[in-house]
Amino acid sequence: MATKALGRARGLYFYRNIRTQQVIINLSEGLRDDSLRNQLPDPTTRPPSIRKDLWRPMVVAMGLEESVARGLRQAILEMPVEKRRDPEYLKKPIVRRRVLEQDMVKTRVEQLRHVLTRLEGRRVLQSKPAPEVRLFWDDPQYQGEESEGTWPSSVTHDALVLKRGRMIQNEAIIRAPISEEVQARVQARKDHKARYRASQIDSPIPKGL
Repeated sequence: MATKALGRARGLYFYRNIRTQQVIINLSEGLRDDSLRNQLPDPTTRPPSIRKDLWRPMVVAMGLEESVARGLRQAILEMPVEKRRDPEYLKKPIVRRRVLEQDMVKTRVEQLRHVLTRLEGRRVLQSKPAPEVRLFWDDPQYQGEESEGTWPSSVTHDALVLKRGRMIQNEAIIRAPISEEVQARVQARKDHKARYRASQIDSPIPKGL
């Protein structure tokens, strides 16, 4: 089971709160770590815990090495989120504005588009091929208008298939091959456990037992 979980940890999984439209990004399927809620910029709107029935996969990016995925997630989370300051918006009641400001769907999609575009550009400058990224969308509308012309050429779009609103069913995600990077980590763990077991067997029995 651990190997399977590691095998999926080279993508980006964006989860959307179905009530607030807040967005959390994970490196593997599922939201088992309550600390992920710390990604939400406003501490006053962070839920006390992550209820899996309220968080639905919005988009999954596959085709990334884990280190690349981790770097892209960090880049997204470090991007500043500008608050609206236009007069019409400021006329709205504060309570209404706080509700609207929780909606991170469009912002996170634009940030994903930005980091993937920057990644492709950097690889071109390095004369290296850009990773072929597949984006699986729960709803095509999240891609934005004219998505084919605004996303990098190395990105393709597919439909995300869900069961019960949150369980990913796409074979391309579930049975994605484990990258060499992850295989090395899995093998290192196995070797460490084997050495530990061997040391326990070879250790002398204390006197008096």
